[in-house]
Amino acid sequence: MPIIRVTDEFNLSLPVPFVNVDVAKDNRLFLDPSAIRVAGRNGDRYAQRAHQQLVDFFTEIITCARSSKPADQRRGLSMLQRLHEPNETRLGYSINGSRGHAFADEMGERLWETIRTNRTLMSGTGPTLNVQTAVLSRLEHLPLFIDRIDRDMISDMATRIVFDVLRDFTFDMIAAYPSIGASMATDTYPIWDAVSGDLVEKSLDLPVAQGKPLLLVPTNWIFWRTVMDPDQFYNRYATRTIQDEQTTYASDGKASKPSKELIKKNNKAVKETNVRQATKYADQHDRNLVLEYEQEIDANHEPMTLDEIDRKLQ
Repeated sequence: MPIIRVTDEFNLSLPVPFVNVDVAKDNRLFLDPSAIRVAGRNGDRYAQRAHQQLVDFFTEIITCARSSKPADQRRGLSMLQRLHEPNETRLGYSINGSRGHAFADEMGERLWETIRTNRTLMSGTGPTLNVQTAVLSRLEHLPLFIDRIDRDMISDMATRIVFDVLRDFTFDMIAAYPSIGASMATDTYPIWDAVSGDLVEKSLDLPVAQGKPLLLVPTNWIFWRTVMDPDQFYNRYATRTIQDEQTTYASDGKASKPSKELIKKNNKAVKETNVRQATKYADQHDRNLVLEYEQEIDANHEPMTLDEIDRKLQ
């Protein structure tokens, strides 16, 4: 099948400020909440708004998960189940509808039960436990701790939560490149509403490419994996803290450290080790390892270059 990029579909010249996806198939790049967070810190006004919506949404999910009220429990589950796979960005593994509402119901229920019972939700630093100080407090933290939560699922969920921001970005791109708006389609989508703290159904117009609605995505919002990576957290924080714990000191102060190889051999389950160490250090040391990792990313993350994006899309 020939590659049909956005620029091909609408006869545009390069470069463009959005991901130049193949509009006819899936593109194995992923919307990432951490990339959005970093973009917002660097002044991207769309990203600032999107990041706030991601924080507000997941804060509401955790609030519902901690609540003893049946109505809150039902609402939290319902919110996750409505984050079914978006096809409009052409990002991720599948745009053929095979992971639609039934898949979202099943995965939403599994994710809800995992979040609701996850020990890291009940571990926080400081004298007052709240959502802001919890170890697992944002959508982008999920892959660090929970099995089968990967880049594709996080991308799908994040896209649904910031759908209206992407729609506004797309309309601004239509203003700059009018050919994108030559054909439009109207449909109803679940949109995050900050006032009600829930997803509400709204009718939106979107441009059409190859017969399907299209959302454009800023180039600095994507990555080829989750930016907050479970293996990186395991290597830099979880196993390093175990190494610190097992270090002994001779009478002359000389340190004897176990090797990282030995520690990894004795702690093979990456996400299980991440949970254990993150929880332990929050509970016993008043130290939030996840926040430290997040701050490291905020200081060092570099968006993909246009050349890197193009190579991934080929």
